[in-house]
Amino acid sequence: MDILGLFEPIIAITLVSIRVTAFWLAFPFVMSLNIPQMVRIAGALTISMALYPLVQPQLPAWTILQPPTMAELVAFCSKEFIIGIGLGFLAKFIFSSAIASASWLGSQMGFSMGGLVNPDFQETDTAWGALHGWLALMIYLSIGGHWFTIQALAESYTFTFVDFWAHLTSTSDGILLWSTVGQSFFVWMLKLAGPMLVVVMLLQAGMGVLSKFVPQINVWMVSIPVTLGVGVFVFMMLLPMYAEALKSLMNAGTETQYLWLRYLGAR
Repeated sequence: MDILGLFEPIIAITLVSIRVTAFWLAFPFVMSLNIPQMVRIAGALTISMALYPLVQPQLPAWTILQPPTMAELVAFCSKEFIIGIGLGFLAKFIFSSAIASASWLGSQMGFSMGGLVNPDFQETDTAWGALHGWLALMIYLSIGGHWFTIQALAESYTFTFVDFWAHLTSTSDGILLWSTVGQSFFVWMLKLAGPMLVVVMLLQAGMGVLSKFVPQINVWMVSIPVTLGVGVFVFMMLLPMYAEALKSLMNAGTETQYLWLRYLGAR
């Protein structure tokens, strides 16, 4: 039995797991859920073993008898970690626009009185934002987003990164990337929250007119149940369109991942 031959796939899977683990730990819905650390590590290793047959030709030909130098190993691990963490973080950044829009809208509707802790941002969140986080997760799974994610991760191995470090430290390319990503974040935030914000503004304007005609009414106490009730009712009516918008958001998140690869010089 060739003992040394057993170490070659183990070394290859370990090399694959560097990018996969960095991507997995930064990806949305993984860090935001209360998943035990060992389960996250097991999931990253499982994905690494599943990707190994596909990405093996793109891996360095290192073996026990021909190990890499320390400089080569550090450069490779740093490169893999940067690629993986960037893929996960940019997807999380775009997906977080749904949570941010829901938190913004929830505070306007009166949900801020019952605060929850949002593990994405480590700050107090509203129940409305938590609900939209679970809606985004359900839609993500229903459209097969996890398959698109694994496909994008596998395709990242098919690219050849030319002048990786030069592209990574390029100021002009970095400004262009982050301005594009930031613009997408705020555009999607406004798209998702816009219709409901119009409804809330009309309700608040109506409450203001009511306070002028009937000053005896405690408008603040009346506006809270009215805003909550009407807001939730209108949201239920707009839920099919909101689901389609979330589906488009998931596709935009996948496109953002390819922006990161192009920024790093992928060819």
